[in-house]
Order: sequence, then structure tokens, then C-alpha cells
Amino acid sequence: MRYEIPGYKTLTIENVVMDFNGTIAVDGVIKEAVKQRIIRLAEYYRVYVLTSDTQGTAARELADLPVTLEVCNTDHAGECKRRFVKGLGGNICACIGNGNNDVLIHNEHSPPGPRRARGEGGRPQMEIVLAGSPDSTGSMRPCE
Repeated sequence: MRYEIPGYKTLTIENVVMDFNGTIAVDGVIKEAVKQRIIRLAEYYRVYVLTSDTQGTAARELADLPVTLEVCNTDHAGECKRRFVKGLGGNICACIGNGNNDVLIHNEHSPPGPRRARGEGGRPQMEIVLAGSPDSTGSMRPCE
């Protein structure tokens, strides 16, 4: 999907890459409302969940969702995630994560500054907050 970001450029996003615990799960459990949003995202993007899975619940929680799970070694999770996103083509990925092991992804693959994007073809609009801005959370959420 292409997003026109006024004052910046047009981005093409093919993949959504998410962290698990603390991002889409709390204490290793995904709420039903979050599962429904993931299903909706998967209608438009390839969805990946990259995690250290410290709770040991990721495979069970994601079993019925249209996502690809990649479990990273806890000691090298940041580098594992960075390499995974680079392999997908970092410039076509939207990365969502709030942990220390997500910093490498955001630093390498995100231009600075918060942006609001308009989707094409009636698809959901997204507000994208990209790493590198003072108010950055590395998050992405549907616009109202």
C-alpha cells in the first residue's frame, strides 16, 4: 500500500513488523480486540511478529492469526530483528515496537519526524510516528 506523506514523500508499505510482549500482548496474552486489528492489518500487509518470547506464549497466542512468527534469542534480539527487517527490505516495512530490542530496527529503517499518511484505494489511513522525532514512539495506528 502506498502512503503519501505531505512534505516528505510517498512510502510503499508491504510488511508490518511487530514486537510481541508490551506491544501487542500484555504479560504474554493478546486481547481479542488486538487480534481483530491484526486480522484487519493482514488483509493489506504481510504481518510478522518478532519476539524474544520471554513469556513463552507467542506461538499459542498467534496460532490462529495470519502472521509469521520469528523468535529471536534474547541475548541478540535487537540484532536478530534488525537483520530480519533488512532481509524483508526495511524501506517497505512499518515496524512497531516499544522495547530496547526494537531500537536497532527504528534507528536503521526510519526517517525522522511524525507523519500523517493518506492510504490509496479506500484502505485504512495510518498515522505513522517514525523513530527519530522528539515525540517518537515508533508506533503506527489507524486514523479516525
